[in-house]
Amino acid sequence: MSIDNWLQFFKPEVRNSGQALLSKAKVSLTQLSDTEIQAFVQASASIKVTFRSESIDSQNINVDCTCPRSKKGQLCKHIWAVLLTIQQKHLDFLIGKSEMHKILDEKPVSAFHNKQADYRKQQYQKQKKQLKDKKQLEKGNRHKVELPAHVEAALKYFLDNGFPLNESLSRESLSLAVKKLSRVFHPDFGGTHSEFVELNDFADILIQHIGK
Repeated sequence: MSIDNWLQFFKPEVRNSGQALLSKAKVSLTQLSDTEIQAFVQASASIKVTFRSESIDSQNINVDCTCPRSKKGQLCKHIWAVLLTIQQKHLDFLIGKSEMHKILDEKPVSAFHNKQADYRKQQYQKQKKQLKDKKQLEKGNRHKVELPAHVEAALKYFLDNGFPLNESLSRESLSLAVKKLSRVFHPDFGGTHSEFVELNDFADILIQHIGK
């Protein structure tokens, strides 16, 4: 099988680096078999490369390397250098093969690690919510208008009597509140004159405030 069949799996710069690596590094093929080859690339550090196939008849070759680039899931220059060496010294291993796949690290995850990950996720979500709430509060404070004391007193009066007009103060909402409270505080309905006067005084304060 020609090496050209494997060009599609490697970037040109990776192939060039792998080819250059062969001129200054020693590649040793070990554990030779029909389904697995291990190799060591001796350069500034010793790099282990693995070629593995599930069976002789399988078209797939699974490859791995201990270098940082390979750990990120990439086919590196060391794999290309070993592939060139296999092409020269152990060509039978490549016969019938047409696909190459990077071996992904499969590290067992303990229940403790799962618990840690869940805790970190919960803490992150909690901090994210706290930050969001803080920003909303700061935004609300920026837009909050300081009201005169007599207007605040009028709003408190209606709030204490079951009508929170702070967020929805309008002539319509105020008129509805006065209409319903009149049936409570008007002398004809069991109220007193002073209670009815107080209701109208606070209502007049809010009417004037709305009109501004």
